[in-house]
Amino acid sequence: MKTIDVNEEYTDVLFAVASTYADCRPDIMGEDHAYRTRKLMWRAARAVPRDAAKIILQRCIPEGYNAFEANLLDLLPADCQVEIAREYSVCIYVQKALKEIPDMLADEWHVEGDVTRIWWD
Repeated sequence: MKTIDVNEEYTDVLFAVASTYADCRPDIMGEDHAYRTRKLMWRAARAVPRDAAKIILQRCIPEGYNAFEANLLDLLPADCQVEIAREYSVCIYVQKALKEIPDMLADEWHVEGDVTRIWWD
């Protein structure tokens, strides 16, 4: 498996996402511990650039999650910021009010002020 580096500036988000989605990587900490560690309702403390969010999600959810795959973030504006979340399934908050989203296979999306919430079941 290819190792993906994340700038040190974003390692706090990487570690928080890894813990939240621990059940997606039971190979790292064992299945029992992964299910005890995961968080089903969580939102990152801060946003990161789109490309950093993609790398973090590729690392933490390498097989995808239902219809979500990290490569879907390539469909977002390159200059946007992304808050990674989990609302039982994968959720992101895009720091940009999008008038529409590309075909990202999302189950829900809506705009809250100048932030777009996108959720996959």
